[in-house]
Amino acid sequence: MKTVCIALLSMAGLCAQTTRPPAPQKKTPASTDRPQVVYRWDVQNSGVEDDLTGVSFANLQVGYAVGKSNTILKT
Repeated sequence: MKTVCIALLSMAGLCAQTTRPPAPQKKTPASTDRPQVVYRWDVQNSGVEDDLTGVSFANLQVGYAVGKSNTILKT
């Protein structure tokens, strides 16, 4: 009987200590130190009559638009 009681108390002690640690909180994009960037298209008057067919950006400030008749525009 004494052995059974010790075994039950040991099992109860082991079960009580198996709690999970709190899950780590994930860092949301809004809580980062970097400013939030919003990407969008704005219609602009290019000042040229030729059709523009492509656009590419070297970085956040400099972009190029290309079109027919060897048209190249830089922002």
